Amino acid sequence: MDFRDFDILQILFEEKNIKRAAERLYLSQLAITYRINKLERDLDIPILIRGNKGVQFTLQGEFLVENSKRLLHDRDSMIDQVQNLAEDVQGTLRLGVSNNFAISKFPPIIASFNKVFPKVKIQLQTGLGIEIMKLLEEGEIHIGIESAG
Repeated sequence: MDFRDFDILQILFEEKNIKRAAERLYLSQLAITYRINKLERDLDIPILIRGNKGVQFTLQGEFLVENSKRLLHDRDSMIDQVQNLAEDVQGTLRLGVSNNFAISKFPPIIASFNKVFPKVKIQLQTGLGIEIMKLLEEGEIHIGIESAG
């Protein structure tokens, strides 16, 4: 089991569909199926229940998803902390920005930021203000930006 498996579990849990998960992960459906089957064999547990309308997770599968989410968060946090020990400012800044702000005001701001901090990787998520606040509360993003108009 490796971190790539955790990513696959997360996306598959969100999509509940192997084809859509494969598209999001830029993998083939066969690759996703192979990784899940390998996990099921290695752990000797069923993870998925496959049906005509997609997949559902078993109780064991849901347990794996919850724990993999925590482990992925811990991995990202560790990488950020290690990169922040360097002399140059680097690492990943996870931003959540409201749709309107992302379209109207954000591009010149992020361009200026990238000139000053070229080694910082930006992970941008856009959505409605309430969605951005939820991401912030759940620790999925470092900063949330919403425009009042």
